[in-house]
Amino acid sequence: MDVSAQQCQPADQQVIRIKILGLKAQQRYIVRRVVQSALAALQKEYPHFRVTVDEVSDWETIQRYTAVMIAPALVINDELVYDQWIPTREQVEGWLRERLDKAGAG
Repeated sequence: MDVSAQQCQPADQQVIRIKILGLKAQQRYIVRRVVQSALAALQKEYPHFRVTVDEVSDWETIQRYTAVMIAPALVINDELVYDQWIPTREQVEGWLRERLDKAGAG
C-alpha cells in the first residue's frame, strides 16, 4: 500500500505560514511583535504547531495579496487576513486559532 508523506504526517507537524507585508520596516516590526505575542499566547493551547514568519517588502509581491500599500498586511497560509493597519494580538490569535482548529492541531 502506497501512502503519501502528507497522509503520514502527524498532527504535530502542522505548519502555519505567516507573511508580514509592508514597505516600511517599522510597520513590519510592529506587526511582527504582535504576531510573536499571539504565538506565545497560543503555545500552551497548541504545543505542537510550527510557524514560519517571513517579512515581505517587495511591492510587486505585496501587490499579489493587496492593493493597500500604505498599511502593513498580514497573510496566513497564503490568505490575506488583514490590511487595515496594525492588527491586535487578539485578532491574530483568532486567525491562528481558526486555522489550527481546522487542521486539528489542538
